[in-house]
Amino acid sequence: MAGVFVLLMIFANQATQGAVTASNKFINAMQAKDSGQAYGLFSKEAKETVTSEEFDAMVQRIAPILNTEEKMKDKSVTSETGKATTGKVVYEIKGSDAKTYTLTVNLVKQDDNWKVQNFESNAE
Repeated sequence: MAGVFVLLMIFANQATQGAVTASNKFINAMQAKDSGQAYGLFSKEAKETVTSEEFDAMVQRIAPILNTEEKMKDKSVTSETGKATTGKVVYEIKGSDAKTYTLTVNLVKQDDNWKVQNFESNAE
């Protein structure tokens, strides 16, 4: 029984690895105020929603607050027949303003690459 559990954990980690890697790159780029790199990880739909200039202004505003080490709290990947594969990675970040933020990055797989569909931040 323990062997089955280990196999399931390995499968779950492999299934989410690509989404987590893309999400980590996105978070790290935002924290480094590298909005160009972060914007390059956006999905086609996300780029149609927000311009790189608008995104840069937002990154420059929030990066100093979220410039501390992030802790991954949750990760998941969903795949349904006939629909795009999606992923979600949730982080907890202690802000420089002494608040704790939950940052959720939603991803979509496009052309075999994980792209950021959108993200949201909530202060606790």
